[in-house]
Amino acid sequence: LSPAEPIRPEALDLSQSLVSHHLRLLRGARLVRGERQAKHIFYSIADQHVSQVLQDMAVHISEDKADD
Repeated sequence: LSPAEPIRPEALDLSQSLVSHHLRLLRGARLVRGERQAKHIFYSIADQHVSQVLQDMAVHISEDKADD
């Protein structure tokens, strides 16, 4: 997956606390890593293996939609 523009919780229509909670869980599962820059934490996919799993999942979902 290529780097994306930062996404603000409001753009997802989710509360910041909900997004923070889920990112904390993903970080605990070592699926993402966070890098603090001043007051912000920027998250990225933890490694190439996780990235490949996400790519495979996206392909699988798009194949299911094509079958409908």
